[in-house]
Amino acid sequence: MLAHFFQRFKSTSSDLLISRLYNEQTFYQAFTRDLSSCISEAVIESPFITSNRVASLLPIFEKMRSRQVKITINTRHPAEHEAPYDSQAWWAIEQMQDMGIEILFTGGHHRKLAIFDKRVLWEGSLNVLSQYDSCEVMRRIESEELTRTHLKNNVQKLTDQQWELFTSLLEQPKPAKPGRGCPRVPDHPVPDGILWVLKTGGSME
Repeated sequence: MLAHFFQRFKSTSSDLLISRLYNEQTFYQAFTRDLSSCISEAVIESPFITSNRVASLLPIFEKMRSRQVKITINTRHPAEHEAPYDSQAWWAIEQMQDMGIEILFTGGHHRKLAIFDKRVLWEGSLNVLSQYDSCEVMRRIESEELTRTHLKNNVQKLTDQQWELFTSLLEQPKPAKPGRGCPRVPDHPVPDGILWVLKTGGSME
């Protein structure tokens, strides 16, 4: 049993042995180095976005887009932020969208990570697109296996606002006749399931 367990995680644990931990003072120098050397795809998950932090990264993003690097940002909808951070988030999002950066909104988002070229993984407690003066840590790991796992778990779900818009496009279900057929399942998991299939390439069960 134990031999099977350790064999299962053999490749992952070897990756973890060469990982490195950074704090808020050392993180951005190493992180921007990875940004600048990214070849094909970057995924950043940051629940909060501020104008100052994004402004400092926009020149790098612009160079990445000029090289046709695909950039995806997963964050909270600005409506989830209080003033003045809601307007800062809107400004930053507009700047990034103008560059062709894909912005995804996830309700209640709290993950802090970044993935480059499906090979380099950053994860920890630091909000990449908003960090200012808080004490945080981020770990850098080179592991295709771990990045694959995180990408499969990176599934966008509809926010309440998006769900309201979605339901307005649906026909109202006809009342089921008493004693006939199976009970109607909730509609909410259906679009989430569709997004999951499109994102991960998996199959519906």
